[in-house]
Amino acid sequence: MKTSPRFFVELLNGGNVINKKEKTSLFFQFYDYSELMNLSNSQVKVIIFNSNKTIEKEGLVSHNTIRVTLTESDRVIEYGEMEIKFLVFQAQQLIELPIQGFQRIRIIPQFNDSGVNHSSILSVEINKTREIDKNNIKNNQYIKENLDNEGTQKQEKIELIDKQKGEERKGHHHLDSHLNSLRINQVNITPSNSQSYKKRRDDIVNLVDNKEGTSNNLNVTQKKDINTVNVKMFGAKGDGVTDDTSSIQKTIDYASDNKIKEVFVPDGIYMIDCLKYINLKDNTTLHLASKAQLRAIPNASNRYYMINIEDCSGVTVYGGNLKGERDSHKGTEGEWGYGVRIAGSINVEIRDIKIEKFWGDGIAIVGHKEKYSQYVTIDNVISDSNRRQGISIIRGKDIYVLNSILSNTRGTPPQAGIDIEPDLGMPNAERITIEGCKSFGNGGAGIMVAFNVQETRILDNSLYENQLDGIFIVGESTIERQPSNIIAEGNLIYNNQRSGIRLEQTSSISLKQNTLERNMSRGISVYKVNSSNIVSNVIRNNSSNGVYVTDSSNKINICKNFITNNAGSFQVILRNKSSYCRIVENTISGESTYGILINDETVTNNLVSDNDLTLFKGSVKILDQGLNTVINNGTKSEISVAEEPVEGVWEKAHILYNLYPNPGGYIGWICTVAGTANKCPWVPNKEYTRGQKINSDYKVYEALNSGRTGLIPPTETRNSIVDGTIIWRYIDNLAHFKRFGSIEH
Repeated sequence: MKTSPRFFVELLNGGNVINKKEKTSLFFQFYDYSELMNLSNSQVKVIIFNSNKTIEKEGLVSHNTIRVTLTESDRVIEYGEMEIKFLVFQAQQLIELPIQGFQRIRIIPQFNDSGVNHSSILSVEINKTREIDKNNIKNNQYIKENLDNEGTQKQEKIELIDKQKGEERKGHHHLDSHLNSLRINQVNITPSNSQSYKKRRDDIVNLVDNKEGTSNNLNVTQKKDINTVNVKMFGAKGDGVTDDTSSIQKTIDYASDNKIKEVFVPDGIYMIDCLKYINLKDNTTLHLASKAQLRAIPNASNRYYMINIEDCSGVTVYGGNLKGERDSHKGTEGEWGYGVRIAGSINVEIRDIKIEKFWGDGIAIVGHKEKYSQYVTIDNVISDSNRRQGISIIRGKDIYVLNSILSNTRGTPPQAGIDIEPDLGMPNAERITIEGCKSFGNGGAGIMVAFNVQETRILDNSLYENQLDGIFIVGESTIERQPSNIIAEGNLIYNNQRSGIRLEQTSSISLKQNTLERNMSRGISVYKVNSSNIVSNVIRNNSSNGVYVTDSSNKINICKNFITNNAGSFQVILRNKSSYCRIVENTISGESTYGILINDETVTNNLVSDNDLTLFKGSVKILDQGLNTVINNGTKSEISVAEEPVEGVWEKAHILYNLYPNPGGYIGWICTVAGTANKCPWVPNKEYTRGQKINSDYKVYEALNSGRTGLIPPTETRNSIVDGTIIWRYIDNLAHFKRFGSIEH
């Protein structure tokens, strides 16, 4: 059995820790003590004793705090070594709780509505402290208190006489009416009780040993030793009736001014005026107890926020519940009523909280005065039954949405669980990660990625029963407003009313190792998409086709997928001007009419190779109605071209016959090095546009932005290579071709 830590306490007001006319609550607050969290609401016995005095009190565990109430008969020994034990009632037995992780001793005043201290609550946090030189302390005259009955401010001269050296040390200190604690090492002195305390404590006197340890120096400082402040200290009621907005805001302002880290909201329903909203400050944590709810007061505004994190750094919000007023909203316009607004802020964390029923979004991450929000983490959040979005990411970089539930968003479009969507004219949203989440029952997509979004990862999520797609990635006709470099990997996507994944007007998308099944339309739909990969997915039992590629989509690699039992007339189709696509090494089965359909003569220069259709039971395994399709059933097939390829992905040993075999010419070309064809070499100090491809050092690169090259060509195989004002992305090795078969005159 572990024993409790030992500590020294001296109370110079006669050893009485209470006002004789009132009760005092003693709070023992624990940090990093996970075992206590499992004992919430348990009954506990607290024993405080030394050789002369023992106090036994019963209390309750609440969150990370044990509270007991002292009466005027409870007096602590005036000086001595003390011990505390905690005994928890479990299974009708008293079990001693091993004590670890105490922090320090502190005192917190409690105030009524007018700011008057009316109960002198003593909150205690305890360190294992070093030995105190008792004789040295007793031989000094410490403090002469001079607070009048009205608690008015006085200035007192504090004299310390070090009798060991016979020297007099003098200092001055302002004793306020709000002075509740003076600290000398680990010695706490509670001043004589006046009729009222009108201000809060700011000042603490520290008496610190010097380096030699032979004398004490008076160090008069302002020290903020409180880590948590309770909103009820500033008048918050939590009764479900009173407007607590200003009380909570006063608490946050006080915490910020006094460098107190955490604002605590205990259990209760706190009514919030979202037109005033709650403004958080730098380096502040808003902690809601598990049964604490901030509830919006109904309004008619088209825009409001419950919690506003604007131009802040180091903010955390966790615990409890935020509840909006969409069911009782008094207006009909707008869609911008947010539970939490994060605007132009960095290092923000929202976790372990439920956010529900707001007129707009549960959480909105936006910019502020040309600043984007960055390093924001949303973890273990439930965003449910909001009207527009579960979470909107409008202007942000390095955003993480983890282990959260986004559900039942319905009311006004887009109605997505998560929507990453920069407004027109805004810079890119970049480096977004959505991982381990569930998004279901939404009126739009489970996850929507729209317009200029870059370098985003959608990993290991469950996306189901949404009215549109599980994942919807969409852009506009201009390349600057198209998403690119998006990875969707390891997701389980099922029972959505449209496609499992839908891509539209985008490029450089990677869909890998996802499972797409039982969606009401297609497994994967691809419209006007360039240079994207669909690799190693399971695509089965969807109500329409497995993979559908159309509308001038180019360079789509459909490789190594398991595609089976999709209910449309084909498992895979290329149609309407789709070109330079590869359907390679897939396992395809089912009973549809066609296994693979190359739909019409507008579909050109595609490769169908090494697919396993042995279990396919439909009418036609492969139907080619396109132009220049290579169909390989174990040997390299041949196509005719007018010139050496300048684009497309080619395998080694592919033979391309010359469409115009004239005397003095050649029979054709053979691919000697697999890769991507490109005939645009890199040129220094030249303007390139976004999406343009060049080759350098036998590699092919794509420009991620428009700009001018520098003097050194790219040579690395990375996704981000700076060259002048351009950023290049490595695509592939450069394909090599050689002529063969000289034709004599």
